[in-house]
Amino acid sequence: LDSVNKSFSENIDGSNLAMEKLNDMVAQRKQIESELEMLDNHMFAKDEELRKVTEEAEMRERQSNQELDNHMFAKDEEVRKLAEKVQIMEGQGNHQEIQNQLLAKDQSNQEMQNQLFTK
Repeated sequence: LDSVNKSFSENIDGSNLAMEKLNDMVAQRKQIESELEMLDNHMFAKDEELRKVTEEAEMRERQSNQELDNHMFAKDEEVRKLAEKVQIMEGQGNHQEIQNQLLAKDQSNQEMQNQLFTK
């Protein structure tokens, strides 16, 4: 009877130890699942941040391109008007003034392009 009691006691102790280990493993699994969920939420937030930053950068690029297009159109118009003026002045023989105006406009255009490209 002592032998049976001792064996039964050992089995109960072994079962209790196994149950404790199982409970520890379940707790570890829950902890890992919780950490994975936090990481998933963090990654989702970072993806959203990246999407917003990308959209803002694309919008700024479109705006810059539109500003450049508008500027270039305005400069083309200035050149066209100067070309008309050149034709008129050539008829009047005023070549030096034409060259000076064209040079000044060319320098102004170059400065504006430099400013736009350095934005």
